[in-house]
Amino acid sequence: INAPHSNAWSWVRNSFIKNSLSALSAGPGRYNNPGELLVGRGLLTADEEATQFALWAVAKAPLLYSANITDMSFASQDILFNAKLIAINQEPLNKQA
Repeated sequence: INAPHSNAWSWVRNSFIKNSLSALSAGPGRYNNPGELLVGRGLLTADEEATQFALWAVAKAPLLYSANITDMSFASQDILFNAKLIAINQEPLNKQA
């Protein structure tokens, strides 16, 4: 994880701001990457986790996750398995919001 533990939310915010500068570059077959999802890693509050996942979904970022899902809270699992946000992320035109 590239985000320092004590400054994880600041890292999320700055990554998303930087990612938004290239929003027009996203499209079919072209994806922006605002960074690593920190959901379920104990670095963010529940509200911050939900916000990060929503921002990543509308950014059309690839939803790649490498942590052990069985070790995270049910609240974090619910965030990662949010079908509505995943549907927004997977919409075929891949236009970043």
